[in-house]
Amino acid sequence: MPVAVTDAMQREIADFLALDCPPTQQRPRQAVALYKELMDVLHRKGVFEKHGVDLSWQSFADYTDPADWWQIQSCTDELKELAIYALSINPTTGAAERNWSEHGFFHNKVRNRLVNTWVEKLVFCYYNLHIRDLIIAKDA
Repeated sequence: MPVAVTDAMQREIADFLALDCPPTQQRPRQAVALYKELMDVLHRKGVFEKHGVDLSWQSFADYTDPADWWQIQSCTDELKELAIYALSINPTTGAAERNWSEHGFFHNKVRNRLVNTWVEKLVFCYYNLHIRDLIIAKDA
């Protein structure tokens, strides 16, 4: 079954690839080829078809490290590198913990009548002002 990819997600992928793979004299169409191949992965087409010779989605479960699975695939090195990079990002709860901490600052026993939308707006403003101050301090 193909992965559900929205138009906005496709635009974000295209923008990322345009920044990550700028056209050069040696590789003028690298981003375009990588985008097409990534869409083939998402829609399970070409060498990424379920019945393909080089790819078996069932074999994915046999690998403990997804990077090893990507290494044996018959796709471009750029796609392998992108997939391994994406799979190497460590998930963390740090951002969620900070968000909950900020919510707790605004929504406490004294201010418990605030509705969630107001708390979300206050946290958004507070956090973004903090980021702005950090950027200003870094530039100064």
